[in-house]
Amino acid sequence: MKQQSLFKTRKHTSHCIHPHTRTSWLESRWLLSGRKLDIVTEIENDGPGTDRQIMERLGFSDPNAVRPFITMMVKDGMLIESGSAKCRTSGRTVRVTNLPRAVG
Repeated sequence: MKQQSLFKTRKHTSHCIHPHTRTSWLESRWLLSGRKLDIVTEIENDGPGTDRQIMERLGFSDPNAVRPFITMMVKDGMLIESGSAKCRTSGRTVRVTNLPRAVG
């Protein structure tokens, strides 16, 4: 009988990751600190907003102070794009982000 490896194997040997390591990494993505925590707290307190609105509510003057974090958090499922709005500064249609609804 063939012995089964504890590691998930992929085409490239550097991608052998123990299942517990993978689980730990996935859980750690949800640990919030720093700017991510500020963004989530702001949305919890004052509701959804565009990147620029969230930036202003947090007291920043540069959208890049929040935009990369919001994009990463949307990608990771921590935030959702709940709609769109016209930016009063640029006149462009931009995303509105919100917290995902609680399941259950």
